Amino acid sequence: MAKQEYNNQPITIEQAVPADAEAVCNVLRQTWLDTYPNEEAGITREDIQRRVEGEHGERIPQNIERWRDRIETKDGTTAVYVARAGDKIIGMTAPGIINDQRRIGAIYVLPEAQGKGVGSQLMQKALTWHGSKEDIFLAVASYNQNAIDFYKRFGFVPTGKPIEDEGDVFNGKQIPEIEMVLKAVHSPNEDWQAIEQQLPNLKNVEGGFSQAQRGLVALPDGKEVFVKVGTAENTRMWARKEVAVYKALEDHHFEHSPRLIAASADGSAFALEAFTTEDGWDWQDNWSTERLTATLKAMNDLAAIELSDTERTIFTKSSISQDENGWQPLLKSSEMQEILRHKLHGVGADDIAQSIDFTSDADKASKYDFADDTLVHYDLRADNCAWNSDIGQVRLIDWNWAQLGDRDIDLAATLTHIQKSGFDVPAELIEKIDPDAFHWMAGFWLNAAATPIWEGGSESLRDLQLLSGITALRLAKGKQ
Repeated sequence: MAKQEYNNQPITIEQAVPADAEAVCNVLRQTWLDTYPNEEAGITREDIQRRVEGEHGERIPQNIERWRDRIETKDGTTAVYVARAGDKIIGMTAPGIINDQRRIGAIYVLPEAQGKGVGSQLMQKALTWHGSKEDIFLAVASYNQNAIDFYKRFGFVPTGKPIEDEGDVFNGKQIPEIEMVLKAVHSPNEDWQAIEQQLPNLKNVEGGFSQAQRGLVALPDGKEVFVKVGTAENTRMWARKEVAVYKALEDHHFEHSPRLIAASADGSAFALEAFTTEDGWDWQDNWSTERLTATLKAMNDLAAIELSDTERTIFTKSSISQDENGWQPLLKSSEMQEILRHKLHGVGADDIAQSIDFTSDADKASKYDFADDTLVHYDLRADNCAWNSDIGQVRLIDWNWAQLGDRDIDLAATLTHIQKSGFDVPAELIEKIDPDAFHWMAGFWLNAAATPIWEGGSESLRDLQLLSGITALRLAKGKQ
């Protein structure tokens, strides 16, 4: 069956039957030959062929019989599932329990059928078979980066433990492998009581403008977790939303956010895995090309998530929308215009203060066609986006503003923050975004900068918003 023919065939994942053993072995044979030859490891195609077929094909019937026996095993320690396209088996997985340890075992898709989501369906079936109450392990060739990235999308992380392939490769060579694990998921509510007892020892952390109580807590085993506790009705409301967001992101195997460790019964307080500077995580405005690339990938992965109807209700509360056109209240208030111009002159943005035309700017912003069809963060800046240069990964936090919204607005806000930090965002990235998105965001921030801070709020937030508005306007004008 040619590769293009799979597009027209419904893919089903079914429990294998004994008659499938030969097709299962064929999938294994073809994927091994396609995947495991590696010049650096000194493993040739001939090595692999002898591994799966034997010198004269004698291993083929042996392997078929072995897999038939495994398919027929019904003791609850193993299962074999196959992916079918029509009447052809194009993939397989064999989760099992080995030495009291839950393992993914085999998961393979024919080379010509890869890239169509078959592997994800098989993985989900294997994870469902295992459940989430115990750790799940797997082994993967250390040079198979595509597979490693695939497993990471489902939450697997390397254990740091090298392992040897159990089956010999001829000529004295073995496939170098690493071990990965998907940690068990405990009920967040069950674990919150232990964390709550440690709140008197909470260590405050810098960054952010939330009035919620937030910081690091050391648990009895020495492990640190990040804690946020709602202290008033509005912060409790935002905390409940964040808990729901973290749960939804975990369900979609979004790898760029912390894992939810625990939450109070009403969701108004929660704990996340901590990403500390001691462990190499940078929360400061130290941007680089690598950090920018990783951040944009995280935003792309977020935008690619397809939410169920139930999940969509989590993201309906709007933080930035067409109704938040900041240029409009500035147009209506001469007092706010005066405050804004005074602040602009105070930071040396005389050109901006003199060039603003509130009538024209408000009209232009009102015509921006706001989309609401993409999952966005809307508040990505350095202190919400930790970077670890050792592993080349980012972790996104503070999901209060996450919603189904406008992709260009989300990107414009993020790139504005990065540009404002002193890092020169490449022109080709700026040029991919509608300049009116930068203009719209400029109004949003400048209006906030001219608005008195709430009681107990930090005036530094207004300073940040002023500089963000100035930067966004310059980016918008630079494209006109």
